[in-house]
Amino acid sequence: MNKELLTQAGIDVNDGIRRFNDKEDLYERFLFTFPKDVNYYTMCEAISKGDAEQAFQAANALKGITGNLSLNQLYNHIIPLVDSLKKNGEGK
Repeated sequence: MNKELLTQAGIDVNDGIRRFNDKEDLYERFLFTFPKDVNYYTMCEAISKGDAEQAFQAANALKGITGNLSLNQLYNHIIPLVDSLKKNGEGK
């Protein structure tokens, strides 16, 4: 795991490892399975269909995953999206 490269990509690697009880191998395993997570695609599809509730559920899951993995730049971009989708879903 190239910590310097990951840090440049906006990942707080040390915080992520800490969140995984200082088990670097476990953190690395979860980090590198993140690209296979289906929530991004589910969210995009739901948005294109106008399904704010499903989009909110998928975006909120992404928020949790990115937060737990300390993917800070992505996490900070997801927060306003989750908030917006939540407001849109409540209006139904």
